[in-house]
Amino acid sequence: MKTSFVSLPTPPPPLPHTPPTLPPPSWDTKKSLDWSKAISAVTQVSSRYGTALSHARLVEFCPPKACLAFPPQANFHKSSVFGSGRSTVEKALSEFFGSPIQLVEDNREHAYNLAKPSLAEQQATLRESHARKMEAKVHANPHIQSALSILEGHIDSIRTLEVSAPTPVASFEDAGENND
Repeated sequence: MKTSFVSLPTPPPPLPHTPPTLPPPSWDTKKSLDWSKAISAVTQVSSRYGTALSHARLVEFCPPKACLAFPPQANFHKSSVFGSGRSTVEKALSEFFGSPIQLVEDNREHAYNLAKPSLAEQQATLRESHARKMEAKVHANPHIQSALSILEGHIDSIRTLEVSAPTPVASFEDAGENND
């Protein structure tokens, strides 16, 4: 019996191993996805700094850094978050996420434009949408139209009497139609 050997091509050398970047062991990835709850945690510590933080767009969140961008017209809020309130905000965020968080300012217009709208922008959009819906309902209401016809009147303006903004949804894209 004759034995023959087949030579196989040698495999290429292995690529250097790069370990995946994982969050610290105490890191809660579910919390990282809910920036609005993080802002609420800051607001519980300081309503002033929580309100200022709500005007920031989260550009990137890579623990231990949170990169934030503010619109040019929000310099007051920006100076509150990155100035006098920085330690308070970082401490509150660190407690919320269970890992040290450091705020990083991103002044690039490109980064600001690519980031999702801030919580304050989302709430303003929801308020405007709610006001438009209420205005449409008023104009379409047959009882109001009948009263206007009888009184020979017209509607000058409509104000919604909400004290606070509609409750923010988990994500801006999921804003439903039932926010009356």
